[in-house]
Amino acid sequence: MLSNTVRLLTGLNMQIALTDERDPYYLGDTISGKVVIGNIDPALKCFYVRIRIFANVIVRVDNLKETLSDTVFNKVFPAIDEEDGEVMLWEAENNPADPQSLFFPSGVHEFPFVFDTSKFRNCPPSHECGKGAVRWFLEAQFHRPLNFDITTKHDLRVTTVVPLSNPAFDHPITKNCQMPITGLFGMKPRGSMEASLQVHRQSFLPGQPAHVTATFANQCDDDITVSSMNIKIVQSSKCTEGRSRSAIYSTVILNQECLRVPMSTKKRGKHPMNVDVIIPSVVPCFENPYITVTYSMDLTVQTSKGKIDLSCPIFIGSLSRPANPQAAGSAAPAQPQSAAPGQNPPAAGAPAPAPAGVPPQ
Repeated sequence: MLSNTVRLLTGLNMQIALTDERDPYYLGDTISGKVVIGNIDPALKCFYVRIRIFANVIVRVDNLKETLSDTVFNKVFPAIDEEDGEVMLWEAENNPADPQSLFFPSGVHEFPFVFDTSKFRNCPPSHECGKGAVRWFLEAQFHRPLNFDITTKHDLRVTTVVPLSNPAFDHPITKNCQMPITGLFGMKPRGSMEASLQVHRQSFLPGQPAHVTATFANQCDDDITVSSMNIKIVQSSKCTEGRSRSAIYSTVILNQECLRVPMSTKKRGKHPMNVDVIIPSVVPCFENPYITVTYSMDLTVQTSKGKIDLSCPIFIGSLSRPANPQAAGSAAPAQPQSAAPGQNPPAAGAPAPAPAGVPPQ
């Protein structure tokens, strides 16, 4: 808000235009574009213009308002090296003998930039949950001496390729739960009811089917009515603030019913059900010191004698980056051209401008 006010007062307009905008970007893609600056004040002073890319990690442990809580943890992810995550677009000569050396020339100027995100592979992907977030930005900064800077941001959605390379996840996993059924007034147990959940493997990619067998067993002498049987995929985000405080935020991202009508089970009977669950498109599993995302496949069985809950941990990766992102309908990225401050943009076929960061001659 302050930057917008300063921009209006100075008569400067600054925008970020991407050459090949994608949703999402994969860590490993090249992000290119240009910063377009329009200035109507010939006496506007500026030390430099730069653009940077960064992942902003926000962790909120307490259920307080973000603006009032001192437990909000806001950090720029340190895995992005400053040399790789920042491009200097323009610098003033800053000649003490020439007061006008700090003036940013009026007119419309374009400054190209390129970021190679393959150097940021240790950074987390974009993610939002109730206790925290990972948000990626491009931020252009117009740094003025002894005055408020003018900045503009461009949101990015960034994901990463998480392959299913661990052979330990290829084996089936089974979870069981047994609940005793007691008689009236605490009398001797009259049997039990059991539930089991078997998943044919533990690692999946979005869109793949998970072959699940949900079984309910009546191990008592009474009939039991099963009113509902649901299979859920639950996303758990563990958000850590500093070194000691943490919170887990769980979200049900898929809820699939196995029973359409109540089922009556006879005594000493076992009732298996085979269900195919399609893995939805979600952020892949990842872990870093601030936010960790994991998944589980849960079974909830509601009966006339009580409820049984089961949980099986699963691993969800991500699809590979397309070999040719432009094949999806976007044009091949063209090399952006820029004009040095004080000059008109070069015409087609003109020689390439000076690299970004070189003061105008």
